[in-house]
Amino acid sequence: MSDAKQGKDMPTNYDDIISKLKAVPEKQFPDISDKVMSAVKHEKFLAQQFYKRMLYSGIGVGAAAVALCVGLGVVMSNQPIEPDEATFASSKKNATILEMPVAESNTQTTIYDAVAMLQQLDANEIDPAEERFASLVNMLVSNQKANGFLGDVFADGENNYNHSVATLMLIKLYESGAFPEVFTPLDAALGYIRNNQTELGGWGDVYGGSYQIGILNVAVLGSAQELGWSDMAGHLRRGLRCLESNTNAGLNKVKTISEKLAIVQKLGKQIYSKHNS
Repeated sequence: MSDAKQGKDMPTNYDDIISKLKAVPEKQFPDISDKVMSAVKHEKFLAQQFYKRMLYSGIGVGAAAVALCVGLGVVMSNQPIEPDEATFASSKKNATILEMPVAESNTQTTIYDAVAMLQQLDANEIDPAEERFASLVNMLVSNQKANGFLGDVFADGENNYNHSVATLMLIKLYESGAFPEVFTPLDAALGYIRNNQTELGGWGDVYGGSYQIGILNVAVLGSAQELGWSDMAGHLRRGLRCLESNTNAGLNKVKTISEKLAIVQKLGKQIYSKHNS
């Protein structure tokens, strides 16, 4: 089609547009031409009057043109869209109400509750797949600090002692196979213990010189090694040497690391069991 013919067929004013629309009326909206064009003509008239007033008031051609464009944009964006009744009825029939879940309020778990559950896990008296452990895991993971610290999750207890117990709990639950998703939180909790170990292998600068915490942390690192966390940086070995030099636990009477770990893990259970008695 030539440019001349295209120019001839193009409508030149609003009446031509209405004629074109009426020539091929819509089946679904038979009166769309009149409605649309009536609205367009009306809004054009209002916009033109607004433009003239601004122009005559001395505001300037550029500002008046900008105001005209903005006004037309607002007017056209506010035009209502009226769907046909069949479509509207269909959308109402298929509509569903989305119910947002309401978070349950959790009563704060004390360190005594945690230790009691840890003792039951040690004795195989309860199934780790019980719902209360799922809630416990959620509480631990949700409240873990960016540096891996879990010591302020439980109430009633010294924070660093609580961290050691919480990490032991994660080890037990991960070892059970019921919660493979705690791998990352457990790794972070182990990282906190490693990062706060002194050069001599203890935790005195953080835990006030308590070798009970040192015993718990070495027990944690030993259990983690059994689950695949290697002692590449030597944190476990330094911890064992520290305990061997500073306690009378009898670690110097056995030769292998596995024998020393067995003693430390037994002492660890005695520490948190005594804490709950």
